[in-house]
Amino acid sequence: DGVLDQWGFNCGRLKQLMNTNGLVGLELKGTDGFMSGYMDPRAYNTFNFYRDLVYVYKVTPPGTNIFTEFIKSNVAVDIGNNMASYKISFNMNNVKAAPAPVGPDVREEYNVSPWTQCYSLSAISDFKPEEVTAVYRYSVWNNPDDPEAYIDDFTSFTSFFVNSQKFPFTEEEQQFWFDWLTKHPILLEYADGFTDMNAVLNTKIIPAINAGNYYSSIIDTYGPELQTSIDRVLKK
Repeated sequence: DGVLDQWGFNCGRLKQLMNTNGLVGLELKGTDGFMSGYMDPRAYNTFNFYRDLVYVYKVTPPGTNIFTEFIKSNVAVDIGNNMASYKISFNMNNVKAAPAPVGPDVREEYNVSPWTQCYSLSAISDFKPEEVTAVYRYSVWNNPDDPEAYIDDFTSFTSFFVNSQKFPFTEEEQQFWFDWLTKHPILLEYADGFTDMNAVLNTKIIPAINAGNYYSSIIDTYGPELQTSIDRVLKK
């Protein structure tokens, strides 16, 4: 009848959409140091795809009231990480979690994980990035050489997702997600520790994407400022 009853899926969470195409806001690239996914050529494909869905084909809503649209059942599929909130806070008991779709530029499917210790990066930025990673991964995460600190992987998984984050998984779902997370390598997201970079993203780049601007124009305008904000933290 030509009347929109429900959007098919919501890709307005632009950071999560970028994850589905193999990118994160800030990634450690070995000896090259930290590289922003927003400067990667794959970002052009990601955000041009988003622009086409919203402004050309008009099959997905723009990323402004995405949370509200989903809880009102105006969107069938949400690319995000709010399942626990949907079920507990909004009583959406029919919501199920599934692995995110995989974009055309994905070279290997990853489990994207935030690197929260990066909040203190500026205080230790005289270290090489790979040295920071090595120290934290061994001392903060499970250390099999320390029996008092070591927790087996499945117990660690259920402790975080089920007990701490309150994900309402059934036993079958717990096993599925544990197997999925075990199978796929982690792609660490370091962006949380870069305050100035996030300011550029949240106040300039992401609003411009949501407004339907072409990504090449956006990155030409704000790319240098984005790179400067990264270099400032690393004291380059």
